[in-house]
Amino acid sequence: MTSDADNGRPPLPGMDDRAQPRRVGPVSAGRLSLAALAGVSALALCPGPAAAMDDDSSGLTTLARRDAMDDWMKRKVYGVSTVDERTRAEIANLGLKVGPYVVLPSVTASTVYDDNLYDSPDGEVGDFRYEVAPTLMLKSDLPRGALDFMAGGRFVRFQDHEEENFADAFASLTWSLDIDHANAIGGEIGSRYTHEERYSPESPAEAREPVPSWVNEISLRFIHDAGRLALSGGVDAADVDFYDVEAFDGSIIDQDFRDNRRFGGFLRFDYRFSPGYEAFVSARIDHRDYDGGDGPGHTEMSYVGRAGINFELTPVLWMGLAGGYALTDSDASGSSTVGSTVGEASLKWLPSEVVTVTLTASRSLAETTYVNAPAIREQGLDLTIDYEIMHNLTAKLSLGYEEADFLETTRMDEIIRGRIGLDYTLNDNAVFTLSYEHRERDSSLDAYDADDNRYMAGVTLRF
Repeated sequence: MTSDADNGRPPLPGMDDRAQPRRVGPVSAGRLSLAALAGVSALALCPGPAAAMDDDSSGLTTLARRDAMDDWMKRKVYGVSTVDERTRAEIANLGLKVGPYVVLPSVTASTVYDDNLYDSPDGEVGDFRYEVAPTLMLKSDLPRGALDFMAGGRFVRFQDHEEENFADAFASLTWSLDIDHANAIGGEIGSRYTHEERYSPESPAEAREPVPSWVNEISLRFIHDAGRLALSGGVDAADVDFYDVEAFDGSIIDQDFRDNRRFGGFLRFDYRFSPGYEAFVSARIDHRDYDGGDGPGHTEMSYVGRAGINFELTPVLWMGLAGGYALTDSDASGSSTVGSTVGEASLKWLPSEVVTVTLTASRSLAETTYVNAPAIREQGLDLTIDYEIMHNLTAKLSLGYEEADFLETTRMDEIIRGRIGLDYTLNDNAVFTLSYEHRERDSSLDAYDADDNRYMAGVTLRF
């Protein structure tokens, strides 16, 4: 899958990039340095209930749309790209060509110092953690579709707290098939075994060790896209199993009540005024069954409808606006139907060739396994600034604020986060990373208050 940036134009914030041409070949240095960690870090940070497929076709596109985008890109006067998406061909990792595949193996080793290992409100304990994350990507170059594979793991060891040691693993297979010029189908199947980071809002505060979970997912998508009008949809399913953990007092914390199975689907309709202007409407429905552990199980239904527009204000300024309504209905004892307006406003600005600024405001109704909460209403503001210091040295600053309301409970969290990092690409085989991250959570429940600082140094080796 490729983005607008691979063709001289960054994607609109929140824009469905299924409409962009699919490229197989050299992977940019900036992209691969992140790709080596993408599968592992994303799973590690979000190991809870399987995230529902968004209301788009997740990169699936048609030959007709790719041809249209190629023609438009050739006619554009201004060819611009974001810092992250710049090609940097002279230091790009080409991988190993094996038949119709490009093989992209990599391994990341990093050292992290965390000054609040348990995310405790007081009595903070610090420790060093050492991580090794191997990843293998197989990118296909097939005439009428794709069959891509990705697998990897993350092995984490702590210097003084061995009970915190853990290992994660994941694998996924993604495919697509061009039926004809205007129609395509695709899908993905994946499995991952991960551990919940302590900063997760659903992680039990009294747990001595991270909570492990096993997630299996499968999805099927389709798209009809011949020009101005596009129709896409899909169905997906997931099975999530959480494992019990030991508490600080030696007791066992039951996590079986979080186990669930999800089935869902979506439809989306797009209308393009021109290559730089697109409106859409979408709808999604999900059904979840929770086992309940030692207590009674329950069923949840969730619905969300959205409409929005993505547009190019100038060749260096893009905006995306979307809004709608979400509803969650649970048959659990004491629960009621909850609903909320949802939306997102995103702005991407390139003030110069070497700077990219992204600002996003969002409001959502998220699923949760937190006790007695049918959903979490989240709203926040995020700012990211990317700066290319030199062609092979980039800096990224991220700032964010979030409010999380655990509906029908007394818990309300305010979260402030910030991160600054440097990526130095030595050559097509090595990328060095330095970063500092601060996170602060102020909760209405004192046990969830936390103030945490992390200092990280790492290297990614690509072969």
